[in-house]
Amino acid sequence: MSQAVPRQTVIALALAALSPWVQAKVAEVEPNSTCAIAQDIGAAPGTSVTGEIVTGDVDFYRVTATPGKLLQANLSANLGGGGSLLDSIIGVFDSSCQQIAMNDHAGPDMDSRVLFKVPADGVVIFAAAGFPDFFFEGSPYELGTYTLKVIKPAAPYLTGSVTEAGTGQPLPPNLGPVSLLHCDGPGYDTCRDEVVTLPVSSDGSFALSLGGMDPGHYQLRTAPNGYSSTYSAPFAYEGPETVAKIALKVKPLPVTLSSPTACKRSTQGSDCSFSVTVTNTTASAIDADVWTVVDASPNGAPYGTTNFMTGAAAYTPAHVQIAAGASAVVSQLMPIAAAPTGVSGQATVYVGKTGKPLATMGQTGFGFTVTARGTSNIGLTQAALIREANQRREKAARQATPGARKSVAGATTVNFTGTLLNADTGAPVTQPFPPYVNLYACAQPGYALCTGYIDGAQAGQDGSFSIDTRKLAAGRYQFWATGSTGFDIGYSATFDYDGKTAPAATSFTIPPKHIVVSNVKGCVNGDALPAGSKCSYSYDLTNTGSTARTVASWTSALVQPTGSPANTTAFSVPGDGGQAQSLITLQPGETRNIAKPLPQVTKLQSGAQYFPSLWLSTPDKPFEIVGFDLVPTVTVVTP
Repeated sequence: MSQAVPRQTVIALALAALSPWVQAKVAEVEPNSTCAIAQDIGAAPGTSVTGEIVTGDVDFYRVTATPGKLLQANLSANLGGGGSLLDSIIGVFDSSCQQIAMNDHAGPDMDSRVLFKVPADGVVIFAAAGFPDFFFEGSPYELGTYTLKVIKPAAPYLTGSVTEAGTGQPLPPNLGPVSLLHCDGPGYDTCRDEVVTLPVSSDGSFALSLGGMDPGHYQLRTAPNGYSSTYSAPFAYEGPETVAKIALKVKPLPVTLSSPTACKRSTQGSDCSFSVTVTNTTASAIDADVWTVVDASPNGAPYGTTNFMTGAAAYTPAHVQIAAGASAVVSQLMPIAAAPTGVSGQATVYVGKTGKPLATMGQTGFGFTVTARGTSNIGLTQAALIREANQRREKAARQATPGARKSVAGATTVNFTGTLLNADTGAPVTQPFPPYVNLYACAQPGYALCTGYIDGAQAGQDGSFSIDTRKLAAGRYQFWATGSTGFDIGYSATFDYDGKTAPAATSFTIPPKHIVVSNVKGCVNGDALPAGSKCSYSYDLTNTGSTARTVASWTSALVQPTGSPANTTAFSVPGDGGQAQSLITLQPGETRNIAKPLPQVTKLQSGAQYFPSLWLSTPDKPFEIVGFDLVPTVTVVTP
């Protein structure tokens, strides 16, 4: 960025006390804050430049070098002896400003180091940035001086390429990076712990400095959009003399899926269905299952969240046969009849080999909101941001003191008040640790469920609550009550606020928890299960109510990696008779121990992880969750 004081003067003063190693051959000259106006600093290797990151700043530099040559760039600062910048990020771009490599703190410590292959025209552009400016837009928190050096590569390092298996040609740009994974030990089929991700150049090449890494076993993975997930064979990194070269050859996914249609109800209050187009990209016919995993939170039910599988019917995938190169439109059921309008969530559509939920061939997803007409689709990113924002705001409000919430910049406040009632008795809820009451705004006036978090406060031991908040705009609002021992989530009817006068006190009920899950036990050695072993889990289920209760039970599973082309999957675990859900009837006061198999575990590669969860709902209403618990993760290891 342009500065009032010449930056050469500032840099010279800042570097005066540094060691001779960091004395620059070239000093930064502004303006150089975009790739298009990068400062030319000469030929590489042997190039060195000093600069400074200030508020709102990022610095770009251009060099020329021999096409195809492997080079290394070091962005040295605080601990590396090159300046005062505590945490740097370096990016590498070609002459068209397409990113070809980047690094954040490869070392020493928080300094950055990156390897790259010089593009065909011999032009390389570097971006020097302060954390967390990962997009090199001039948005750093960390500021200070630095030294950028371009040198010949120093061992240890890794180089490689990503090409299409059939043609041997590089993939189109921006389809996805390469990830370096760390293995728990030798002998694993797949490794899990991601160390770093690497952009892939337009010629398919990538490079990585291995300096500072711990010796051990590692693996490369890439999953470009539209292509199968591909893993290298695990390799050993033995120390500073290691130089490795690995080629990854990827194949197009066997199937592609178009964006699903919106889900429309046939009648008011009914379920709805949507469709997705599945295209067979191979030269052979395929038999496939198509299913959708729905994840909704909040959903208005006592537990406020749900995760289940649906397809041709609830819990049941649709089956389809598709000729080589052909497409099929596949319908999927969205069982929203019992879901209040305003419920939001996301749906992921999977295609897998018939009867083999681990063998996924493709997937797509979309966000949704339940409406009177069915659902309206929203982007997955938007759905995730809405959920995360509300969770952050709610957490922050709970951590703040009541005084802090009431004193925001002297803002005018209004009181939203009411009383919590026991849904069984109608009496006020009296608890040593009362629930929180949260105030939400409705996204649409006609929604029965509001999900826009505003503020919250803990209810009193007599069930009363009062939320003091900054004056709100006129609109429709709703109370939610959560977090009380022995009670499920409760929410009030929506109500209107005119923006002027505090609304009348609102009383609403919260349901006592009558179905209790306890004593969940994972499979033996589930955290280190030898590949090929069987696994079941068990739990106790208790009816604490005064009447018999029948609930639907199922297990949801998230598995990664699977070894299939799409390499990740989620589904409801089939039980006896191939059904993914079963009915359980408990008499008043009855406790029953229930065991559930996880049959797909025997087919997992070593290195895979299987994340199961237990769900209980009102029969045929997977949005009405009455019980939930996480099941211990299964980690598959070498036998």
